Parts: sequence; structure tokens; C-alpha cells
Amino acid sequence: MNPHNRARDLILAGAGDDAQRSWLKQHLADCPRCASLAGFASSASGALPARPEVAPPAVVHATHLLVRARALQLAETRDRMRIMWIGMALGILVGLLTTPLLWIFAEWIGESYSLPSLAWQAGFFVLWFIPASFAAAVALALRPAALEARSGGNS
Repeated sequence: MNPHNRARDLILAGAGDDAQRSWLKQHLADCPRCASLAGFASSASGALPARPEVAPPAVVHATHLLVRARALQLAETRDRMRIMWIGMALGILVGLLTTPLLWIFAEWIGESYSLPSLAWQAGFFVLWFIPASFAAAVALALRPAALEARSGGNS
């Protein structure tokens, strides 16, 4: 084993028997790099408190309850987000499947009533945006209620 690695291991482990301590003392006298490490380890261990800080049981219990409540809140949010993503994926799928049908319907109406292409195409886009516009209006209308419920009614 490399003498520097051996010295490092002995410094960090708190040198063992007399032979090891003697070897380490001799090595530290000859090697400024390892002596610096030993000094740093000594000052670092001196900076640590002699005994650990222990929180009162009431604080530990309150913290435990808060952490558990936050974990439940995060799980609930994750479940709601999963439902939202599924709904969004279904909405996109329905949109992709029905857009060609709506286009065919708008074209058929345009031909049936001899409408110019621009007129029935404009009608298509209006019909195409109605569901999204309605959903956005509902979301904006419900937003204040959702914010009120999230804050616990403490506005």
C-alpha cells in the first residue's frame, strides 16, 4: 500500500496500535502533505460539537406530521396530474380522429349550399376552435374557486 494512502487511512480511522501510531508520527514528520491532512482532520473534528443536538419530542412529532402531510399532498397532486395527462392525451386523440371528419362535414355543407371555399373553411376553423375556447372559458371561470379552495378559504 502507498504510504500516503496508509497515512490517510490511519488519520481518518484514528490510528490503531502503538506500532501504527509510531509509524504515522514518523511519516507525518517527514511528509508535509500528510501532516497538513492530519492538521485539517484534527481541526475539522474539533469543530464538530461534542454531543449531538437532540430536538424535543414535540418538535420531532410535529415535523413528522408535517412531512407526512406534505407527502400525502404530493401524492394527491401526482394523481391529479396523471388524470390531467390522460385527459389531455384523450383530447388530442379525439381531436386528431375527428378533425378530418369535421373537415369533410364542412366541405359537404359548403358544396351543398354553394358556399365559396373560404366561407366553409372559415366555418371549419370556428367549429374546430369552439371546444377549446369553451374549455378555456370554463377553466378561467373556475380558477378563482380553485385558488380559494387551495388556500383554504383564507383570502
